[in-house]
Amino acid sequence: MEKLVEMGEITVDTGRRGTTITLCNYVKYADAHDFIALNRQTFYQFRRQFSLKYRAPATALWIECLLRANYVSTFLDGQPMGPGDLVLGRGEFGAAVGVSVQKTRTLLDKLERSDEIARKATNLGTRINIRKYWAYVSTKGQIRPQSNQQLTSKQPASNHSEQRNKETSTTNGEDVIRQTYLKHRSEQWPNSD
Repeated sequence: MEKLVEMGEITVDTGRRGTTITLCNYVKYADAHDFIALNRQTFYQFRRQFSLKYRAPATALWIECLLRANYVSTFLDGQPMGPGDLVLGRGEFGAAVGVSVQKTRTLLDKLERSDEIARKATNLGTRINIRKYWAYVSTKGQIRPQSNQQLTSKQPASNHSEQRNKETSTTNGEDVIRQTYLKHRSEQWPNSD
């Protein structure tokens, strides 16, 4: 965390009510094409199931799982991977979050017992399915990526109505995230469909 403070990514303020961590470049991250938005209530319920000793490593491991999990259905070596699925190796995964292999195994066992995840060993590593993936990353319309916020009079009128219709027809955050993902994917791989 000290490294993030030095880099100017976050600020840390300790007060009477606890420690406040502020993300300095929030706009930069919120406008990114890949993002997750954590549902606070669900996330705090998740954290409370761990003792204080395991709370910080469990939080780091869980956020890493959410970041690595698929958002849309894909295939990995011919195997279908749905939303909330990821494949990992315990050693590599533990090193990414700064947790030992043994503690990673313990935390994954606890997550499986509490029915947060399902695990299956494969030749590529451990395949994990986050059971309530959408409950953790759902925004319920709170975050709207700003893909074309500055409409000008130089843009065709059809673009104005199309943008307005897209904004009003979106009823929840999942649609916003899905539209952003599909737009970005079509920009990167225009002939993939």
